[in-house]
Amino acid sequence: MDNPAARVGDEIIHSSIFADITSIVAEGAAYAVIGAAVGAAIVSAAPLLGTGAAAASVAAVGNSCLLSGILGGVLANAVGLSQEISKAADGLGNMIFPPSPAGVIASGSVNVYVNGLLAARAAGMLTPGETPPPEPQSPQSFADYGGMLLSAVGQFGSAMWQPTVASADAGTSPLEQDKVACEKHSAPQYLAQGSKSVFINGQPAVRAKDKTTCDATVSDDVSPNVIIGGETVTVREIKSGKVPGLAVMMIGLSLIRGHPGQILKNMPCALAGAVGGMAADMAINAAFSSLFPVHAATGVKVLNDDAERDFSLPGRFPLSFQRSYNSLTQRAGLFGQGWATVFDSYLTLEGNRATWFDDNGRELSFDVPGDKEVLYSISEGLMVRRNASGDIAIADDDGAVWRLYRCTAADPQVLRLASLSDEYGNALEMGWDEQARLVRIHDAPLAIDVTLHYGDKQHARRPTSASHFDGDQHWPLARWTYNDRGQLASVTDAAGVVSRRFRYNDEGLMVWHQLPGGLESEYRWQKLDHWRVVENRTNSGDGCHMHYDLEAGITRVSTYDGQQREHHWNAAGLITCFIDERGEKWRYEWDENELLTRRIDPLGNAVSFTYDDLGNRVEEKDADGGVQAVQWLSHRSLPTVVAGADGSTTKYYYDPHHGLERVVDALGQSTLYQRDEFGLVVEETDAAGNSYRREFNDAGQVIRETDCSGLTTRYRYHPLGWLSCVIAPDGEETRYHYDAAGRPLQLERAEGWEERLHWSENGLPLAYESADGKRSEFRYDNVGRLIANRNAQGETVQRSWDSRGRLTALQNENGEQYQFEWGADSLLLAQVGLDGVATRYDYDAAGRTVSRTFAAGHPQSITHRYHWSRAGQLLARTTPEGQTRYHYSGGGQLGKVSQHLPLSDTEWSQQAEQEITFKYDALGRIVAEQGEQGDLAWEYDALGNCTALTLPDGRNLKQLYYGSGHLLSIALDNLPVTEFTRDTLHRELSRTQGGLTMRSEYDRLGRLRRRDVFKGDSQRPAPRVWSRRRDFDYGNNLIREERDDNPFSQTLWNYDNAGRLLSQDGAQPGNEQWRWDSAGNPLDRHSTAHVMHNRVTELNGIRWQYDIHGRTTEKDDGHTRWRYR
Repeated sequence: MDNPAARVGDEIIHSSIFADITSIVAEGAAYAVIGAAVGAAIVSAAPLLGTGAAAASVAAVGNSCLLSGILGGVLANAVGLSQEISKAADGLGNMIFPPSPAGVIASGSVNVYVNGLLAARAAGMLTPGETPPPEPQSPQSFADYGGMLLSAVGQFGSAMWQPTVASADAGTSPLEQDKVACEKHSAPQYLAQGSKSVFINGQPAVRAKDKTTCDATVSDDVSPNVIIGGETVTVREIKSGKVPGLAVMMIGLSLIRGHPGQILKNMPCALAGAVGGMAADMAINAAFSSLFPVHAATGVKVLNDDAERDFSLPGRFPLSFQRSYNSLTQRAGLFGQGWATVFDSYLTLEGNRATWFDDNGRELSFDVPGDKEVLYSISEGLMVRRNASGDIAIADDDGAVWRLYRCTAADPQVLRLASLSDEYGNALEMGWDEQARLVRIHDAPLAIDVTLHYGDKQHARRPTSASHFDGDQHWPLARWTYNDRGQLASVTDAAGVVSRRFRYNDEGLMVWHQLPGGLESEYRWQKLDHWRVVENRTNSGDGCHMHYDLEAGITRVSTYDGQQREHHWNAAGLITCFIDERGEKWRYEWDENELLTRRIDPLGNAVSFTYDDLGNRVEEKDADGGVQAVQWLSHRSLPTVVAGADGSTTKYYYDPHHGLERVVDALGQSTLYQRDEFGLVVEETDAAGNSYRREFNDAGQVIRETDCSGLTTRYRYHPLGWLSCVIAPDGEETRYHYDAAGRPLQLERAEGWEERLHWSENGLPLAYESADGKRSEFRYDNVGRLIANRNAQGETVQRSWDSRGRLTALQNENGEQYQFEWGADSLLLAQVGLDGVATRYDYDAAGRTVSRTFAAGHPQSITHRYHWSRAGQLLARTTPEGQTRYHYSGGGQLGKVSQHLPLSDTEWSQQAEQEITFKYDALGRIVAEQGEQGDLAWEYDALGNCTALTLPDGRNLKQLYYGSGHLLSIALDNLPVTEFTRDTLHRELSRTQGGLTMRSEYDRLGRLRRRDVFKGDSQRPAPRVWSRRRDFDYGNNLIREERDDNPFSQTLWNYDNAGRLLSQDGAQPGNEQWRWDSAGNPLDRHSTAHVMHNRVTELNGIRWQYDIHGRTTEKDDGHTRWRYR
């Protein structure tokens, strides 16, 4: 096909919305005729089959508007009518309402011109022949778990919402360039087609009539005299250009304009086939947290981090018992006012309006979708579905968690949680008693079987404890107590450690809470538009006041240490400007779906984010212009293609339940995951074809893992899911013991090896005992920060902290201190060494280090300066010796480093004194290095192991591996250097060294016990060239080495309690003794003082001198003196 060449700025053509409407009406009418004919034919055929089940099922198909419509579509496709129907319908629409310009080609080549304009290219490239072709992942290829959960029919709405017109051709890969600015579609659109035989910068040249990803065509008004031939190649998927969802909206229009009776009868067919996720927003304000934490825009006190997770249990669908606090909510959940969990989340109905009281204490209101519809919230990332019985399912947009709510018998307008599940059907089911209290959480195999107990007569609806039943024994999990108002007062874990304490005021608002380490946080409230936190303070001395300007939308924060900051927010409570403690402004821009579109730092550097019509982030562009892009499944927020700024792509494929099934890297290499019916990966095949197999217990934990060499590791677990034993392929066991809450207490290994941990009454580690019985101890301040640790030798390292939790001093075992000075925004201003010499730091407005001054304030100070790109990559480091410059590839890897000599204080040589360049493959691995010392080149296998290194003289150092990367042999060109054999743990057993073979043995703890060297391939009891036998203590220190099987030819070593070498003794010369100060500095044999500032000035008759920077300036051994500068 020969067509004129397209250029940047040329127009693209779209049909009008009126043509879309005409086309859809005509196309729908054609399919309706086929569907009606199919239905009539099947019904008429049913009597011919008799009265059996076959006749009944065929009659059912004929009377199902849904199925006859699907069969009609299948028939049309089978006989090749579907494209003809679409073309005819589109032609009719375009004839009545001609297409018109709807945008321009926005980008193309950067160095190829056509008629003075930059040439247009398709946004992709042809890939090597071995690259696997793209595999379509249409919604129809996935199981409709939401429908199964609600016992509803499958939905095919995503494809009808914006159906695929053409898929990318095999042997192509997309690139994140060459876009069009389309006025009809908000998401990024690309040039999808071009010439298969003419290329510009390696990409197909675009011509008139080629299509974009939104189904627009390039205008005929392009180059007047440059013609490009060749067949058309499609490098990107093309979606229908008709207004998204118009097919669904046409149903509503038909109710007004067509034949209501007929249309109403056929409506279920159209609804079941077309409703694909109504892009309706629930208008929920996004949270932007600050402080301990208090929501900056609303002044709401929230808690929902790991400290509020009371227990967790493994399962195919794991249980995480997480609490959340939100001061804005008035509802009283399981734990009283303000508290919420996913387990006591619920919905209330008022007409067709639903309010969801979620697990974060928020209230989300929305119109209940029809039983064949899907409501989708872009801002929340949630899908909502219901069935004809009124049950409602709410799922995350990636389908990872489905929450099923069912009506209660007492009040049909209240729906409570019935189950949590994934798309494999793994579920946690809720059990409720006759008082509508949650009493049980369990899964199908009862790997999780939790009972909530209610023992507080004053507050009968508040759980007081939880336990897990393993079939034989009830295991305590947590205990809760309450204040007089029934609000949560304390949480105690199964070991008796009080992990949380809370207090509230008369309004039921939290005024105090305490962490197990002792940190207390207090809150003072003021009633404005609602109750807001106006002051927060902790027992560490930190705190702040919050002042709210509700009209201006500003929260001003004044800290106890004199710092100020401001949060500016919009009507949705989203931060639009943050003025930090240095007075620098950080700006944020949001779209109508409450999605962040731009982040601008104080220097004006912007990162921009672009989303598709479903709210998936499809592009991130940094301040240097680098673009990373993501393509997504059309019906789930799961990535299918991730493209780096260098154009490399990683592809992801999913099974029918949306479990990751295959990953194809940028080189076309695949990693495969085979899952069982529960979604657990039972076999993994890596890019080299190696298989790893796993077996699981009912809790979804690996109990047996077999590597690609056929070697198996086995695992055992405590009834509460903690790993209790690992059995290696050689049969050796490692055992673990815990307290009742899962804190590790003891580790046991072979040969009587035992390590122990001791804990304080508030759950902090107090002491560690190593296998040799030596004890290290830890000490904390009143808020749980580590302030001292003492080793088995009695030597102590101490720490000091400021009120904000920043380290201010570190004192070594000799009593000397490092000191740290902090500024606004917790930026480190200075670090003072043991010698009192300071290193100072300066920063730009964005908080990046721009200078580092060593020995600041001293006449011999040295300053290093740093220059950054807009996106934050280091471009240059300037020192008194010169300037080092850094250049980067399109993918962000370091491409070149050059050293430039100084010409003055502000100028440097243009010609580099030294230069090294690097090249990388599509996976980011270095493949070449070029420098003045010569060139190096690397080659890799499919797993990233280096298989060949080409040296500067051209020789090849080759390495051969087996399995996942265990070295088997090394050769120089074709000359073998060494070969290895390995044991069941892949440890080296032997290696060849010319005519010699060295063999190794290990003890049961994996330490090298014996080494023998033989001639040829001999082994014991053959004569040895030499041998070594080694013994270790329980601190893993080498204490004895015996040579050549001669017990009188040995060396012995002795250590102190801190593991420092004290002496070496043996039959041969070389006996030695060492002494150390408390900080680990070596001392002369008769010295009693410690080494000042960790700088040795005299040892074994040698003297050293240092400059202000700690660099050696002189060394004198009594005979010779060396000076350095």
